[in-house]
Amino acid sequence: MKFDILLKSQPQVIKLFQNSLRKGRLVHTYLFDGAKGTSKLEAAYYFAAMLFCKSEEKPCLECEDCQKILKEQHPDLFLVQPEKGVIKKEQVANLEKEFSMTSQNKRVYIIVDIDKATASAANSLLKFLEEMEGDKYGILTTENLHNVLTTIRSRSQIISFRQVSPRIIAEELMQKGVDPETSNILSILTNNVEECLELIGEGIILDIIELVKKICY
Repeated sequence: MKFDILLKSQPQVIKLFQNSLRKGRLVHTYLFDGAKGTSKLEAAYYFAAMLFCKSEEKPCLECEDCQKILKEQHPDLFLVQPEKGVIKKEQVANLEKEFSMTSQNKRVYIIVDIDKATASAANSLLKFLEEMEGDKYGILTTENLHNVLTTIRSRSQIISFRQVSPRIIAEELMQKGVDPETSNILSILTNNVEECLELIGEGIILDIIELVKKICY
C-alpha cells in the first residue's frame, strides 16, 4: 500500500482526518465518494494507520502498526470487497461476528463499493452501523453515491474525493518508467494510474499513440 498519489491529490481529506483526530471528533462510519482512481482505498488505509499508530506524529509509517497497515496485514483491520460483483449478506454477517468479539483494541473495517451490496446485505449492515460504538470505525467506499441505501448515507459522514489532475497521473507514470509524451497522453485518457498501465500492457493504445504522432507530426 502506497500513499503517494493520495497525499498529492487529496490534501483536503488528509487535513480532515488530522483535524478530526486532533480534536477528538472522529465518527464511527465514513462514506468515501469519488470516481475510480481517486485513492479512496488508500485513504481508508491511511485513516487506519492514523488510528493504530502509537507515535506522536500520526501516521509515522515506520512503527510496527504502520508497517502492518502498509503491508495490509494488520490483525485489527478488516477488508470486505465484492465477490462476483456484489457484497453478500454472508460477508456482512462475518464482519459483524468479528466485531462482536470482545477486544480492547481499536478495530477498523473497510467495505469497498458498498453500492454493490445486495438488499439483504445493505439492511444487515444498517443494523451493524447503528450498534457501532467505542473504538470501532468503518469506512465504506463508492463510485456511485446515489446507489447507496439512503439510510446508510444518513448514518455516515460523506467525504467527497476530487478527480486526480492529469499532471499527477503523468508524473506517477514517468516515475514508473513511461516516457513523458506517452504519460501525458494517457493521463488525459484516464485519471487512474493502474488503468494507464493496463492500457500499456495491452499494447493497442501504444500503437494508436504512435499513429497519432505520425499523423500530427
